[in-house]
Amino acid sequence: MFLSACIKPVDIELPVHESKLVINSFLSYGDSIKVHVSKSVGQMEYLQPSLSLATVVVKTGSLSDTLLFGKDGWYHSEWIAASNTIYQIDVNTQEFENVLAQDTVPGLVDFDLENFIARTAVDDMGNFFSSVDIVIDDDLKEDKFYEIYYQNHDRVRRVDASINGSGIRSKTKEIVEQVDDKTMGTLLFLNEPFQGKSELRLNVEYVYSNNIDSVSIWVRALSEEYFKYKKSMNKHTWGQLTDDIWGGYDIYPLYSNIDNAYGVVAAYAENKKSIYTYSPLEP
Repeated sequence: MFLSACIKPVDIELPVHESKLVINSFLSYGDSIKVHVSKSVGQMEYLQPSLSLATVVVKTGSLSDTLLFGKDGWYHSEWIAASNTIYQIDVNTQEFENVLAQDTVPGLVDFDLENFIARTAVDDMGNFFSSVDIVIDDDLKEDKFYEIYYQNHDRVRRVDASINGSGIRSKTKEIVEQVDDKTMGTLLFLNEPFQGKSELRLNVEYVYSNNIDSVSIWVRALSEEYFKYKKSMNKHTWGQLTDDIWGGYDIYPLYSNIDNAYGVVAAYAENKKSIYTYSPLEP
């Protein structure tokens, strides 16, 4: 009775949507460069997966390469992204103004894994966590951006299949101060709180399972553009989760570094290390 209500149809006049280009390119060290081009649409329009007639050029210094449109809906370059290199993306279409965006690919991260403990903590739901220290090779003299995530290999003594982990966390003070409760399965942080220390060392915990015999830890060095985009993506994704009773969404805009268009051109370099973690339960 308390939850019952009447329904009254209401006509809502939606604003006219001004379509813009949508450009997305994630420049990953050691991977081929590719760019996705589409356009934004209004609330009642069909979303077009990609624009196939654009001219997309990637430039670095005096060199340039015109990308080819592929069956997967992306424009592909023959270039492989190199570290510490600025790449500019130039997109030209008949319908929209010319669009430019750029970012610098960071260098690869070197790190070590130390002090692994199979079961170091348990949460309120009875889930066990494993613990490991990550020591990142960082001179700690300038601001740098990082992301950490992990993969569990999901069968004992089998490492050919793996699943992305979503339960990573850290109790290291310098990380706790930066990571909010809207982080979606990764740790995003600046090295600034570690500057002045002898090393960048942090402890991470991730969900433990007795059916897992190894784990891979991934550390990404991020450009500032990628860091800002990923932070906004976490809040944007979190805001799309509805309340089971009252419903509704929290709208949080995605970060973009492209003028007169939507999307992002952002860069990162990632490295991984794996450790054997199988530890049988005590009888």
